[in-house]
Amino acid sequence: MALCNMGAIFWPEPTLISERWLLVDAAAEKAAMRFFCPKGGQLDGLRFYVSVTTGGILRVSFQDLDAATGLPDGVEDEFVDVSISTSGYYWAAPMRKAGSPRTVTVGEWLGAVFSFPSYVAENMSLKLMQGQPANIGSVATQALWYSGAAWSVKEYSRLALRYTDGSFGYMLGNVQAGSEQYGILYPPAERGAKITLPFACKVSGLYAAGQSNRPITSLHLYASDGLTELASASFPKKAALADQYSLDPALFSVPVQLQPGTYYLGARTTDATNGMQIFWLEFDDPNEMVQLAGGGYFYGAYRANQTASWTVYNNQYPRMGLIISALPDAGCLPPELKLVGWRKLVVDVSERLREVAVPTRRREV
Repeated sequence: MALCNMGAIFWPEPTLISERWLLVDAAAEKAAMRFFCPKGGQLDGLRFYVSVTTGGILRVSFQDLDAATGLPDGVEDEFVDVSISTSGYYWAAPMRKAGSPRTVTVGEWLGAVFSFPSYVAENMSLKLMQGQPANIGSVATQALWYSGAAWSVKEYSRLALRYTDGSFGYMLGNVQAGSEQYGILYPPAERGAKITLPFACKVSGLYAAGQSNRPITSLHLYASDGLTELASASFPKKAALADQYSLDPALFSVPVQLQPGTYYLGARTTDATNGMQIFWLEFDDPNEMVQLAGGGYFYGAYRANQTASWTVYNNQYPRMGLIISALPDAGCLPPELKLVGWRKLVVDVSERLREVAVPTRRREV
């Protein structure tokens, strides 16, 4: 299979986030979340988190986005009215138009709009996330707010998209409150991830987030048995991970070419006094973090030492991943990874591919 150089792509895309809120408390105000559909099919609805001061009826609708502005067109296609009483998670489902669900294609740009069908005194805030655009992504998961006169772009949306077949399209999911977790481990313990890779690629290194006073000293890539080491990379002391909001790359001396399949990532430390601090996101519903693009998975993993078996946690999303330097030619990509034409693709934590550039030349590797 031909691979084409892509520069450096962090996969899954880093998730350096903190909570933010989008307040809607007036009749004309609206909130919206826009995203690329991670796969084709029929949409049943979505799940979101809301903080409530004064409850009421919230209408959630799928709307087309204007091709020029990227803003909702104002036409409530499939929708459902949700009774909001207390702070928590809510399902906006089933969302229907004349009894029929919305049919989407992979990569389709779509908006979910939150409004009041008949405002009384509602006051509620939708949970968003804050992060650096270089880490979280561009318009793919952005939140919007409507003042009654104009839309403005806010931060990054959180929602879980459910299809009528029961599958989920993960859109950074609903990270439960207080779910930014961390653990302190001492040698010889190892903490990392289990990855089911859905495509062939060339990997030039790994990345992770941690703290300088409890440093990760090396990252390791293993074959499907979790024991056979394929490559490793050490962090120089000056590049010790600063804090939970920092990411550092660790590059292999020689890139490794991987085929679709299962792999393990492991972080180690040699600091027996302070140990290392590892960060991950934890989900209340594992279904909301099910698939990466093309059918892959990314779960947290732990083992007591380098010869022990891995324990896998299917509700944890570790803050680490691959640094990919080459991906398949567009003609070799599986259907779920294709968008129209040849594009330079970035695969993010919400298993979407987004166009960031259209290359004028390609070099086979």
